[in-house]
Amino acid sequence: LGVLYFTQGKYQEALKIHFQVLEIFKNSFKSENSGISSTYANIGMAYEKLKNFSEARKYYNKSLEIKISCLGSGHPHVAIIYSSIANLLLEEENYQEAEKYYKMALDIRIASFGENHDLVADSYEHIGLVYYYREDFNKALEYFEKSLQIRLKIFGADHADVGNSYNQLGVLYSSQGNYDKALDYLIKCRDIWLKIYGPEHENLSTVDVNLGNIYAGTKEYDKALKQYQNALQISIRNFGEDGPELIELFKKIGNILYEKKELSQALNYFEKSLHIESLDENIDPEDEESQLDMANTIEKIAEICLELNDNDRALFHYKRALEINSKFLCRSDKKLVYLQAQIKKISKDSILNHSEESEKD
Repeated sequence: LGVLYFTQGKYQEALKIHFQVLEIFKNSFKSENSGISSTYANIGMAYEKLKNFSEARKYYNKSLEIKISCLGSGHPHVAIIYSSIANLLLEEENYQEAEKYYKMALDIRIASFGENHDLVADSYEHIGLVYYYREDFNKALEYFEKSLQIRLKIFGADHADVGNSYNQLGVLYSSQGNYDKALDYLIKCRDIWLKIYGPEHENLSTVDVNLGNIYAGTKEYDKALKQYQNALQISIRNFGEDGPELIELFKKIGNILYEKKELSQALNYFEKSLHIESLDENIDPEDEESQLDMANTIEKIAEICLELNDNDRALFHYKRALEINSKFLCRSDKKLVYLQAQIKKISKDSILNHSEESEKD
């Protein structure tokens, strides 16, 4: 039941079940065993999804200790925990430690299964991601290519994991500005995933966003808009109208419409993004990253309102953006200086306009 809740995204409910299972195991067995270890790992995964990284790491380490004690340090199940810890470290942007744990998992998997195994391919891909986030694109390419070649060898050309490799390579080439190669890989990925998953799977949304990013980068805004809107429709079907997964899509569409000078429509999409960001379940007043992201959305709304000559709404949103940013940024930060200047300018213009209207009367 805990695993079911986890797959449904109900991580708090999953945690409750896993802790109940853990208590049963501890009362039933005198010594720690694989069941307890697996439950610790499940608890770690739930905490990771809830962004409680310290608790996630604690339970992964508990699981790891039992796995090594029961199975030995070279067992494939130990590699699974190493990889889970590395995933956590990658989320925390601790790339050096993430690479270390991914390579420990890789060594065990090669020793256990040989080079041509899907888990070895997974490890190569994960190490490639570490290098990608470090912006060491040549090393990332090396590991992504290793992963792809293994997957082609064991699965053939039309497998979902091969599609995943093509997606990673497409994103990598896009980051380097090599849009032709990026498009080639992403279109291959989309064709494979469409054949396997059908047109409404969330993976299609992922690759459509990546294609949209390329077209945005080449300023082919109509093509970008089409891909982003495809992704949006898929995401709405999968996550609902208010799913947090829609936030970045609304912003991407808003930015494209802004570039196309369709300001009223752009404003509509940024307001949709802000609506979801402002929902109680998505707000953590102490989370700097999410709060500053929301402040950026509010600032963009203010900017568009100003261009639409709606100074009162622009002033209201610039003040909101300033209030949020002031909680996290130092007083001399360029962002705060800019927002204060905008508020001062709009307020001054508003006074002048009122004065001119009074003189006319």
